[in-house]
Amino acid sequence: MKKLSILIIFIISISNSIFAQNKILNKKIDISVENKSVEFTFDEISKKANCFFSYNSDILKADSLITIKKKNISIEEIINQIFHNKIYALESGNYIILKTKSASKNKGIISDKKTKYIITGSIYNSITGEKIENASVYQIGQTNSTLTNLYGNYKLEVSTKKNEAGFAFSAKDYIDTIIVIQPSDTIISIGLLPEIALLNKKNYPSIEPVNKEIEFQKIPIVEYAVPKKQFSLSENLKFIEKQPFQISIIPNIGTNNLMSGNVENNFSFNILGGYSYSIKGVEIGSLVNIVRNEVTGVQVCGFGNITGKDVKGAQVAGFFNNNRGNLTGFQVAGFSNFVADSIYGIQLAGFSNIVAGKMKGIQIAGFSNLSNIDVEGIQLAGFSNVTRKNVKLAQISAFMNTSGENVGGIQITGFANFAGKNVGGAQIAGFANIAGKNVDGIQIAAFGNIAREVDFAQISAFINIAQKVKGFQIAFINLSDSVGGASIGFFSYVNKGFHQIEISGDETYFTNIAFKTGTKKFYNIFGAGINVLDTKYLSLTYGSGKEIELGKRFFLNLELTGNHFFDKSNFAANINTSLKLNLDLGIKIFKKSGIFFGPSVNYLASTQKDEIGNFVSSSFSPQYSKSIVNPYFIANYWVGGRISFRI
Repeated sequence: MKKLSILIIFIISISNSIFAQNKILNKKIDISVENKSVEFTFDEISKKANCFFSYNSDILKADSLITIKKKNISIEEIINQIFHNKIYALESGNYIILKTKSASKNKGIISDKKTKYIITGSIYNSITGEKIENASVYQIGQTNSTLTNLYGNYKLEVSTKKNEAGFAFSAKDYIDTIIVIQPSDTIISIGLLPEIALLNKKNYPSIEPVNKEIEFQKIPIVEYAVPKKQFSLSENLKFIEKQPFQISIIPNIGTNNLMSGNVENNFSFNILGGYSYSIKGVEIGSLVNIVRNEVTGVQVCGFGNITGKDVKGAQVAGFFNNNRGNLTGFQVAGFSNFVADSIYGIQLAGFSNIVAGKMKGIQIAGFSNLSNIDVEGIQLAGFSNVTRKNVKLAQISAFMNTSGENVGGIQITGFANFAGKNVGGAQIAGFANIAGKNVDGIQIAAFGNIAREVDFAQISAFINIAQKVKGFQIAFINLSDSVGGASIGFFSYVNKGFHQIEISGDETYFTNIAFKTGTKKFYNIFGAGINVLDTKYLSLTYGSGKEIELGKRFFLNLELTGNHFFDKSNFAANINTSLKLNLDLGIKIFKKSGIFFGPSVNYLASTQKDEIGNFVSSSFSPQYSKSIVNPYFIANYWVGGRISFRI
């Protein structure tokens, strides 16, 4: 317990230090105005210091002209120079309240005991007189607030040691009014000017765009956990209080009370759940942490973290993280992480990670990762990765990777990879790869690859399909329009490749016809033949070859084929299978035809036997062939030749 107490004291001390350094009056800016009004000057200061001014225009003579040109000067020094030290500045949240020093000379603590009093009244539309429901009355510098009822009436109990207190009267779509009073039971009715009435005069900044705020409020857990009156307070107030420390049981019960949605905390501890404007430090909760705006630091929760804007640091949750802005840092969740904008860091989830914008870093999930725009990093998932646009480094999953546009790096998966456009690196899949346009690297798949253009290679067990291949294809079936290298497989068809029909004869008395397809560097041979002396004997041929040009009219072909000879009345009576290696010299006659001739080396294995069961030389080998007998078959080998005509 002693160590824990020391840790808490240390965190609070650091938080107080940070809090003290963030005072608006101490902020230094550059300012350059010449013969401008007080109103214009305060507008310039407000834009640069992100603050608001409240003052009595009669006392301060807002139409007087001011000239001041200074660099690196504090807001307090500017006020002193403008008003010659006759004005007292009271800072509260994002507001600076200006009063004459004569009216403020008695400010300070009047007693060691707090004075308690009640202010009541009503809030109404200053133009129409209509009473305003759910308007806020807020004690500046405290977390004490209330809302008006259906009839615009309010009641606020106040406790303070000071002889003056500031109160803000606010409502959604109205201009705030701030007053300072001395402690006493009093009735204060305030008319608020609608913002639309000042559109042509002044554009007052708001903390939260309405559409984003409504979107945030409609998150189911937020809608359930945060009372509607807290939302009303958040919408009404346009300034933020800062507290070094807060503790809450549930969002509306804690040290910041109903004002929690407009308080920035340095250290926040939520027993069950908490609701705040922003965190600049550390937030810890057991069930849910809800932050309207930004988190700069660390959020840790047993169940879930929800933030309305950016997170710069870390979110760690037992179940989920829901971030409606950007993430710069990392998210860790037992189930899922969601970021409504972009990520610059790491997401780790037991089930899924979802990014509505760009992902620049690493996503790791047990099931899936989804990025709505670009992935400038790595996605790792147990099931699938999906990116609607570009992947600039890698997607790795057990089942499927999908990129809506380009993959600049690599896709690796157990089932299939899809890229809507180009792949700059590689696609590797257990089943199939598909690229909508070009693959600058390689596609490797157990079943098939599809791409428009491949610069290097397509390799698969079954089929490759491409329009243009600058490198090579290896698969059982290869289909393409053109190939710069070679298509290697059982069947390759290249539309702008090598296609020829050949009629040939050889020493076995067989006349053969064959179809050759692929490229000159590697083509497939499919053929059949018939014995001209006894037409009941047929042959089937399959093989591959390569053609080498020897000038404009001469060619050299090297081919290896397998041939099966059989009696057409009994296809499987005996095995008569040969290997033939041909070396042919070709002479072009016409543009796509020519005569080829050359020697061949033959090897034939046969299971043919005589009447008493001994292996005999196959009738499909010439009589001069040599034979070798083994227990399983008889082998014949010989040197022959052939002549062929191609068209």
